[in-house]
Amino acid sequence: MNKLKYLRIMRELSQKDVADAINKSQQAYGSYEKGNRGMDIETLKLLADFYNVSIDFLVDHQVHEKNNDAQISSDELTLIMRYRMISDTAKGIVDTIIDSEFEKVIKEKEDKTETDLKQA
Repeated sequence: MNKLKYLRIMRELSQKDVADAINKSQQAYGSYEKGNRGMDIETLKLLADFYNVSIDFLVDHQVHEKNNDAQISSDELTLIMRYRMISDTAKGIVDTIIDSEFEKVIKEKEDKTETDLKQA
């Protein structure tokens, strides 16, 4: 599912709702959503403002900065948006899985460091 459709559905809006909000026809917005029609920069700005996301997010553009672990990818932003929409119970399950996987990574790094120190 493309980002425009995902954003619209997650906000429980119709194509007409979004089209009206950005002063476009429903047909035009539907074409943007299906990828049959390109958007000019002004339309991208309107949609980014409407959905409260960046233009980079809408067009799947990732800025790659050297040594910048704080950069959030488009996929990560999608996961954050999805996480915000699920129930508290589901969030608890996701949190438990992430915590478990994180602990495994930390343990592997600690084991590797110990092995490297023993070999030195």
